[in-house]
Formats: sequence, C-alpha cells, structure tokens
Amino acid sequence: MTVELSGSIRRGAGLAYGRPPEGGGAWNLHNLHRVVTFIACRRGEIRGRFDGWPVSFWDGFILVRSPRCVPLRIWVDDEPAPRHAVIRFGVRSCE
Repeated sequence: MTVELSGSIRRGAGLAYGRPPEGGGAWNLHNLHRVVTFIACRRGEIRGRFDGWPVSFWDGFILVRSPRCVPLRIWVDDEPAPRHAVIRFGVRSCE
C-alpha cells in the first residue's frame, strides 16, 4: 500500500515514517515525506503481536503545522486508481 499526500497540503503537513532522511535528526516540517509505501510481512512471518494477534508495525505519524484536513490518496496493491481519504486534525468538518 502506498499513501500519498495531495500536492496542495504539502506545505502544512507530511508523513514521518522510518528514520528522518537527513542524518537521523528529528522530524520537522522540512524533512517529511509526501509519499510512503508500506510492505506487509510475508505470510507466516511475525514481526510482533498485539492482543495475541500477529501484526506488522510501521513506526511513524502525520505531522501538521496547524489544525487542518489532510487529504490522502491511497494506492492498494494493483488497483488502477487510488482510494481517497481525509483525516481531520483539530477541525470539525472537512467540507
């Protein structure tokens, strides 16, 4: 699965997954990712457990400059078009 921020939101939000790209310093609004691809563990490969269930885990978060709606394009496997989602950060509505 690949998650992508829309171009219009890029200046005020970003994806922070894995290690910061510039020498391992702290994440900030200048070194965030716009696109992140997640690859699941192979069948039978266990990376951890949660509540007794095997899980894959990606350490990260979405960082925003201020309250806003963050539109995402989500590319799943070989689907021809992305799915769309919006995450609200400190706002009641994203209309």
